[in-house]
Amino acid sequence: MEAELTAELVQQAVELFALIDLNKDGNVTRDEFVLQDGGLDTGMFDQVDKDSDGQVTVEEFLVLLKDKVNQSNRLSKETGMSGIRKVELDLTRMRMNAEMLISMRQRGAIEHGLIEAQRETQQAYTKTLETKVEMSSAKNQQDLALQQLKTAQKADSDAQRKVESCELQLLELSREVEELRAAAANKASASEDAVKAAVQAEENELKEVKETLHQKSALFADLQLQLLKATQLPGDLQSHSVEMFNLIDADADGLISREEFCTLHAADAFIFDEAVGESKDSLSLEQLTNWMKSKVSEGSGIMTKLTADISRLRTVSIRAAMQRGATPKFLQTGAGQSAEIVQLKKQLLQEASLADRTEQELAKRMVGLVEATRNRLEMQARMQGLQQKLEGEARRANEMTAKVKQVSEYLKKVCGAAVPTRVGLPNAV
Repeated sequence: MEAELTAELVQQAVELFALIDLNKDGNVTRDEFVLQDGGLDTGMFDQVDKDSDGQVTVEEFLVLLKDKVNQSNRLSKETGMSGIRKVELDLTRMRMNAEMLISMRQRGAIEHGLIEAQRETQQAYTKTLETKVEMSSAKNQQDLALQQLKTAQKADSDAQRKVESCELQLLELSREVEELRAAAANKASASEDAVKAAVQAEENELKEVKETLHQKSALFADLQLQLLKATQLPGDLQSHSVEMFNLIDADADGLISREEFCTLHAADAFIFDEAVGESKDSLSLEQLTNWMKSKVSEGSGIMTKLTADISRLRTVSIRAAMQRGATPKFLQTGAGQSAEIVQLKKQLLQEASLADRTEQELAKRMVGLVEATRNRLEMQARMQGLQQKLEGEARRANEMTAKVKQVSEYLKKVCGAAVPTRVGLPNAV
């Protein structure tokens, strides 16, 4: 980038030019230029005289100084001196020579009484040169302003054409937007009706599935209850639990209170609490049997512990009865005992057969329950798919609305930016 002369440097150059121009005609001849350099022609005059007319104007002199500043700036890395500084030194040297020459001429002029007139003439000439430089600068600024005016007029014309084109595009986009809105509204309405109908159908189907599942659950609970009833306890565990219950049931009313149970078995009160469940009042033999069946169904490890607990409670109860002087019924011998055992075996066989049939029925119903669960999951997946489709349509409608809004805002900005430029041009002129 080329450097420009500073205002101070221009002032110094104008003053130097006025000193060199001895006859004050506004031009410096070769002789006048050489005098300021001690009478030696260094070739600088030919560099300044661009049009080779034998005379140098102040404008040509300023052009030379500007060239020297830029040339010195390019060589500043080698010389270590900036172009402005180099030209200032050159001007100082030339000014000293010119002032010395003028001083010598003034000493001769004093003898003729012309020194004062020459000084006034020098000042007036300097002002004339300054005015000339200012007029040249003003002309340059005027040319620049005219160029800017032409550029602004061209930009205004381009902006006008762009505004007209944008208006046409806006009309076309408006028509397209209206068509898209109408199509989107129709499609959304149709899709919404279809989705609502599908959702309603799915809800009805889901309601039916829930009802079926509720029925299956109730049936499954009933089957579980039947299975619990059909579950067979090991022979020893069944007989020992009955014997233990009868030993604790001192009043033989078929119920054991918590107080009766804890009289001998306070450390095992959890058995009473778990077997009683929510009733919390008294324990029957059926409740105790059902509780043991539920424990047996949990696995062989639980059954082993349960057998040990019941056997321990039975032993403690027998010991307490013997201490009271009472002999348990199952320890007494008699002819009727074998008949009772036979009857118990028959009951066991009947219950085993019932348990097999119940297990088969439970397996069939479990298959139906699994199928109902699979249908319910498929129904949920279909409902989710419909919901996603509905959300996709809603997103597309929102995106379309946002796009229309962006286009409208862009056109408003373009029109708003173009119109002020066209209105402001008369003020610039």
